[in-house]
Amino acid sequence: MRARADLLGPGWDDWRGGWQSRRRLLCRGETWSLHDGEREVGWWPNLRDAVRELWPAREVRDGRPWAVGWVGYEEAARLAGRLPFRSRRDALPGGWLLLEPEGVEPAPVGKAGRSTSPDTRWSLDDAAFRDGVAAIREEIAAGGVYQVNLSRRLSVDGWEGSLSPLVEAAARDQPPEYLAHFDDDGGELVCASMELLLRRRGRALETRPIKGTRPRGGSPDEDRRWAEELDADPKERAELAMIVDLERNDLGRIAEVGSVRVEDPGSVCSFATVHHRMGRVVATARPGLEWWEVVAAMAPGGSVTGCPKRAAMDVIAELEPVARGPFTGVLGVVAGNGDLELALPIRTAWKVGSRLEFAVGCGIVWQSDPEAEERESRLKVSRWLELAGCPA
Repeated sequence: MRARADLLGPGWDDWRGGWQSRRRLLCRGETWSLHDGEREVGWWPNLRDAVRELWPAREVRDGRPWAVGWVGYEEAARLAGRLPFRSRRDALPGGWLLLEPEGVEPAPVGKAGRSTSPDTRWSLDDAAFRDGVAAIREEIAAGGVYQVNLSRRLSVDGWEGSLSPLVEAAARDQPPEYLAHFDDDGGELVCASMELLLRRRGRALETRPIKGTRPRGGSPDEDRRWAEELDADPKERAELAMIVDLERNDLGRIAEVGSVRVEDPGSVCSFATVHHRMGRVVATARPGLEWWEVVAAMAPGGSVTGCPKRAAMDVIAELEPVARGPFTGVLGVVAGNGDLELALPIRTAWKVGSRLEFAVGCGIVWQSDPEAEERESRLKVSRWLELAGCPA
């Protein structure tokens, strides 16, 4: 079977739809290999070396996709260079890219999954997650960091079926901007992200970091109260302000001098199940930059690391007991002309064999309350757990 990707949210623009290819670039361990059907036809020690060789030989050189897929958190950190991360020990690839895919109809919805086991396991249970929040507050008090994104993973064993019903459910009513479904022999990944990590059109660059969450209300009045509370909360405002500043600095490393602008420091945006605060930063890239150099400057995204980025990632590597894998890496499209549409893979679920996994994170600042952050982490994943028939 040919590996395929379905890009279903409105944020994918002209690249929305199904994509299929025999050729895919996979990362297992820390090695990237090129596969043509079942044959392995090349390998490289890292993603940078792989794309340096493959990119000049591409046949697609216009706005059509050259690559569609995802690069995990750890591999994004390796691409950036000198950033700390925990080594991966899962069966899931560290990255998965379809090369020069052809357009196809979106895949039909498969059989709904179910678990033969009633138990779920968090990589950090509720008490450990709260302890992690407290530990980050101590790091902030000591002056080493200003904010850290703490995440945890939920694993379900003995889960059979397809993840496509999750895609169908997420697409109803108000589909997420960056809804995507990737399917290969033995593995699937679904992402329902609202967050743009990086858009590149020619030399124009844009990022839209998100921080702060409230649920949607059961009535118009309740919904408005939740949105107003989020907009007025000083903790949420401070959290986004720090990340907007980090993203501004990251863009500044690859932008023409004086071109970086904060177009929106933060506004409340409403989605199907939650309200978020979102900022917007734009810039003009320096001439001559290759697309992977632009990605390396921005990934992993500041809203899923914290700031300062390196110090926050040190704390993450110490507190999170498992690698993040596809969660909070980069996901999307590289066009043959170097244009990009890359989302942050939050609201992400993946399946390898009969193991289903979800991951969720929260931005922790000095004002964070451990109990509230633990509840927020459950809120962010609760709808997907319900759709998958998994107890929280």
